[in-house]
Amino acid sequence: GLQTGEPQITAVVSYARVTRELYGGTKRNPQGSGGAAGQSEYYQGGSRVIEYQDRGSHQPGRFYLQGTWYNDIEAIRHARQTESYEDYIALRFSATSVNAVISPEKSASFEVQVTIDGRPLNPSEAGADMIFAEALTELDEYRDFVTQVGVPVLANITEFGKTPLFSLDELAAVGVQLALYPLSAFRAMSKAAENVYSVLRKQGTQKSCTDAMQTRDELYAVLDYHEYERKLDELFAAEKS
Repeated sequence: GLQTGEPQITAVVSYARVTRELYGGTKRNPQGSGGAAGQSEYYQGGSRVIEYQDRGSHQPGRFYLQGTWYNDIEAIRHARQTESYEDYIALRFSATSVNAVISPEKSASFEVQVTIDGRPLNPSEAGADMIFAEALTELDEYRDFVTQVGVPVLANITEFGKTPLFSLDELAAVGVQLALYPLSAFRAMSKAAENVYSVLRKQGTQKSCTDAMQTRDELYAVLDYHEYERKLDELFAAEKS
């Protein structure tokens, strides 16, 4: 059987364009022209073990393999036990962060080494960009999070949950840098819609609700609709001329 080794992931930075989501399995990489793998032997058909050689010339947005790997339908699997990270996956990417989905075949743990431009990641490049602090009930708890994690903390200030509706000033005072209000507007809209439909059922008309509605002119002002129309007219006129 195949053994889980200790592969290395090597990343080379490129600024050409944002790198798309890539999949290792052959099911989503049917051909060389549109697939994510950068080596022709990957596309030679079938689930099998291949000895890959990375020649070092990497196109943006494709992964390259070095060493012994098993081409599977849903993933690429490391196919031998190694001692010193001589097998690796290389990716030339353009993005602010890279996330890799890696898991062992069995329950045994394994180690993955990540490098960028040939060097190990430094502490500022590794780990979480921020912490989503959920269901905290005291401002002191946020202060503890901020002190311990060393990255920005996001407070989830959703209504009717465990976290009190702390103000931005209160959160800032304990070091919280981000606040999320995921359902505030939605809940207000849902309540307003419920009220309108209730009036319609009882009165047979929405006349008594119009003062609480956004007018057509207000909507157009929010969307800058007339400027949008002006720009479309300008573009169409340019095409005709």
